[in-house]
Amino acid sequence: MNHKQNFEKILTTKVLVSSCFIVFLFFTMGCGTLSQMQEGTGETGSLLGSVPSVTVTPTVAEYKAGVHVLISGSGFEPKQKLKLFITMGGVSSGIHFLVKPEPVANDLGAFASVWTIGREISRKLIEPLPTVYTLAVEDKDGKTLCTAPLLFCDPKAKEKPPECEFLK
Repeated sequence: MNHKQNFEKILTTKVLVSSCFIVFLFFTMGCGTLSQMQEGTGETGSLLGSVPSVTVTPTVAEYKAGVHVLISGSGFEPKQKLKLFITMGGVSSGIHFLVKPEPVANDLGAFASVWTIGREISRKLIEPLPTVYTLAVEDKDGKTLCTAPLLFCDPKAKEKPPECEFLK
């Protein structure tokens, strides 16, 4: 097995473990919150009352080809197809077709996808690095459901700013 295959196997394992952990947290936290919300109402409920949220891991990454970014979220409608957008240089770019697997919420309303940075975004559109961008999750109607920050650092910078120091 070469290094690339080994890395992809490790990344796939980490994504699966992270996804399971996120679903577990969502389920345990969502049930507790739901129980508290339902006290005194006499209603039965589901996890659908949760607020959508998204997480980007790592939150600080070098902007270069081959960097993997895990995008995961919870609180969505079960089986909901989601669209992912990032705004760079004032232009909102859809990246939902660049992630694997396609961002579709599971039966519990959670998803996890990996974006492998490539040459799909021109460096000319990017503000001087480091820059914080916002990743937005939208529904099929273009309504923003939630957002998360992502800081891109310049991998070629001779001196790294404090927020990018640990990437050395």
